Amino acid sequence: TVRNNRFLPEWVGELYLEYHRGTYTSIAKNKKNNRRSEFLYQTAELASTLASVLLQRDYPYDRLYRGWLNILLCQFHDVLPGSSVAEVYKDTDRIYADVFREGSGVLDDALESLAASVGSQGGILVFNPNGFANSSAVTVDGKCYWAEDVPPMGWKVIGQSEQRCGGKVSLE
Repeated sequence: TVRNNRFLPEWVGELYLEYHRGTYTSIAKNKKNNRRSEFLYQTAELASTLASVLLQRDYPYDRLYRGWLNILLCQFHDVLPGSSVAEVYKDTDRIYADVFREGSGVLDDALESLAASVGSQGGILVFNPNGFANSSAVTVDGKCYWAEDVPPMGWKVIGQSEQRCGGKVSLE
């Protein structure tokens, strides 16, 4: 029998693949796109929830759900670590492009409705999706402005005449 063949090795215990730990990748853009898409959809959900609760706007459930399904598809166990075939990464490039387009559209819709309701009087509405106050550079129409102490999960209107970035760096 094969089991008793002295020329075939027998493995006892867990099969440990020392070169396939899943922590690194040969396709770094996929890990970057994965993280960017997660952040985008978390922010889009937050802004959409605010617009829904504060302005009674419809929550874009279907658009967000489809996007999350695509993000999860790209997290498949061979895709994220970079061990799939080349055709898979052509597909993920297309999927991520759709994810970013749709997620950005949802986020823009929500932020535009919030900005319209705030009445910025010609200022710039700066939204902070983080759970902590944040100061950062903001680029609008190619011009850089400094937004100081934007509240957590909230917004602040800054004037277009306020201090330019002046060498400060954005941490986005």
